[in-house]
Amino acid sequence: MPSRRHFILGVGAGVVGIGALGAGYVFRGKLAALRRGCSVRGLPDVAARAGKGLPAAAGKSRVVQVQHARVLTAAGRPDPRAVQAMLDLALRRAFDVEKPEDAWRALFPDPTEVVGLKVNAVAGRGGVNSSPETVRAITRGLGLAGIPKENVLVFERSHEELTAAGFVMNPDGPGVRVIATNSLFRTTQLAPQALTVAGQPVRLVQMVRLCSAIINCSVVKHHGSAGYTGALKNWYGVIDQPQRFHQGLHSASFIPEVAGLDPIRTRVRLTVIEALRSQCERGPHAAREWQHTPRALMVGSDQVALDAVGARLVEEERRRRGLPSLAETGREPSYISVAASRGLGRSDAAAIEHLLDEV
Repeated sequence: MPSRRHFILGVGAGVVGIGALGAGYVFRGKLAALRRGCSVRGLPDVAARAGKGLPAAAGKSRVVQVQHARVLTAAGRPDPRAVQAMLDLALRRAFDVEKPEDAWRALFPDPTEVVGLKVNAVAGRGGVNSSPETVRAITRGLGLAGIPKENVLVFERSHEELTAAGFVMNPDGPGVRVIATNSLFRTTQLAPQALTVAGQPVRLVQMVRLCSAIINCSVVKHHGSAGYTGALKNWYGVIDQPQRFHQGLHSASFIPEVAGLDPIRTRVRLTVIEALRSQCERGPHAAREWQHTPRALMVGSDQVALDAVGARLVEEERRRRGLPSLAETGREPSYISVAASRGLGRSDAAAIEHLLDEV
């Protein structure tokens, strides 16, 4: 029998708007046809529908960081109620509203949208991955905005990665869908149109095209090539052959170029970064001796600003443990400032409104 945590994710969570149910069933048919390897008529490259942005001090990007001392159980798992309380508070502070549903409705004013949740599950069993508990809290918020459960698509590169991170595959519903790119037929895994990164053609996974909006559900941790991985690096999971772009990854423009691809950039509505658990060395795969527990959740719409804050968390833990800085290891994540120079967000601490709170 599946655990309560797995069951809730498998069937979805949240309030469903009755008037939007039709869109959920239409989407179900499109996704099922893609999985059979069929072409789907009427599946356009959907443009993002703008939601309300986060307020902030003039010329600044707002990052909300919420802590909870008891968010992890004795077994080291996130407590669902604590995670929900953290996310609710983060959204209220991010939008200066009294109720979290007001923030969700501002972000997603159209209940017919198809919303993708790009999670990070590359670390394997026991590693620092996106947690089902945080994804459940996010899908509940989408329900408050009236998004049908069938129109919420949780995705990552592989079935094996998602399963190891605690997710239960549910590609065709009912409820919130959990699907891996590699579970589609090869002819339908990737969008037909090629884009360009560093002068090379790349193709995005079809999951991006299926969504009108995407929430970036990433984590904070060390990365052996990039120095740090968070919001921006998470997009390497939606392109073909990402290994082509790992040389000098920490300082090159590859990560900003991928994050800046129009189908990605125009769809990202919100970023939720988990720092309930983190890892300060030998990432991105599991190395338990280097894991630590910041017990934090960060929310914002500026991925560059979120990464600037997240990278500091990794550096602070390295200092506490007597490790050399990322710069001293030759892996300073200067791609974050490169992303800022390309207009993807703000990386300068003076241009970031960093709000701290605690449940």
